[in-house]
Amino acid sequence: MSGVDERRSAIAQTDRHELAEQRFAAEVAAGLNRVAGPVSALVVVAPPRILAALHLDLSEGLRRVLMAEIDQDLTKTAVSEMQRHLCGR
Repeated sequence: MSGVDERRSAIAQTDRHELAEQRFAAEVAAGLNRVAGPVSALVVVAPPRILAALHLDLSEGLRRVLMAEIDQDLTKTAVSEMQRHLCGR
């Protein structure tokens, strides 16, 4: 007898990191939707999971002007290096 109940819960555990990512993506989409009027072209760079979450909340108008999606995580990239990552320079 191990002394520890080895049964697993039938209820999935809440992934707080995933919830935070979804909340962040929703907030970014809401901010973009607020300024959508003057936007004529949009390029979004984000990790794949954030891109998927953004798609759920972007307005139809922003989806129409979405020119490109780049699935890269550049959060730890220096601004001076972003051009090289995005443009190959």
